[in-house]
Amino acid sequence: MKVSTYKLMFLLLAVTLSCQTKSDKQPDENVVSKPKITSVNYPLHYFSQRIGDLAIVASFPIPSDEDPAFFSPRSEEIAIFQSSDIIFLNGAGYAGWVDKVTLPERKFVNTSKSFKDRYLVEEGAVSHSHGPEGEHEHKGYAFTTWLDMKNAKEQAASVYATLLAHIPANESSMAANYQSLVQELDSFHLNLKEILDPFIGATIFGSHPVYQYLGKGYGIIIKSEHWEADQDISEEEWNSFLEKVDPTDLKLMLWEDEPSAANSSRLESSGFQVVVFRPCGNVPETGDFVEVMNQNIENLRQGIARLEL
Repeated sequence: MKVSTYKLMFLLLAVTLSCQTKSDKQPDENVVSKPKITSVNYPLHYFSQRIGDLAIVASFPIPSDEDPAFFSPRSEEIAIFQSSDIIFLNGAGYAGWVDKVTLPERKFVNTSKSFKDRYLVEEGAVSHSHGPEGEHEHKGYAFTTWLDMKNAKEQAASVYATLLAHIPANESSMAANYQSLVQELDSFHLNLKEILDPFIGATIFGSHPVYQYLGKGYGIIIKSEHWEADQDISEEEWNSFLEKVDPTDLKLMLWEDEPSAANSSRLESSGFQVVVFRPCGNVPETGDFVEVMNQNIENLRQGIARLEL
């Protein structure tokens, strides 16, 4: 009798433990999965990370040595975009590869749609090579939209509205994160106005045609070359550049990265100030979007201060 009782108790305990184990493995219906976010450039990736924070899973599957604007994704990178819930696009023709691969358009969010009528047309088309992406042309629309901080602010607003629509339960924290980001973008805008307002209508130079929105947004004209930071500038290229310099132009040139010592020396010996102003299209080697833009602004401030006006 006792043996039968023990057997019954053992069976009941086994059934109870089995039920508990099954219950533990069942998903909690109240748990909401985090949306997967991918972006075609680093500024949008930063905005989504900054706003969504722990409520999202943000991926940026573009190698650090590639220019995201001319990136050609491989199958593994395409798969990451395909598995996303939201794909943030820059618009203005940025990342043309998006139109050449199979991606669900319902996931696309063009963050610059609100100022589509303000896209700037790229004048001329020059074919050249730089980085692993190889030869390409700058044509169609200028696309580094975020260098006008008013545009960057609208793009951040698009990211915020999209994330809020997907995860409204996180409105409180995301609203606080968004407002913090907006304050910093406003600060960049005011600093750029303070530096450049005295020179509205003046002409400066760019080593590459990526500063169109910076120029338009802050009232300056930028004559662009197609020079890479580490390239050897030929005598023909140098002489052609000097022919473009008008006596009324400000002798200041913006560079996407630190130019070689030879390039800096050549410019400085001709009275030019070299200013590193990184567009920050890809993840920076150090710091983040805010730190890079702060440094850009400081570099610009110092470069203008050194000008012989």
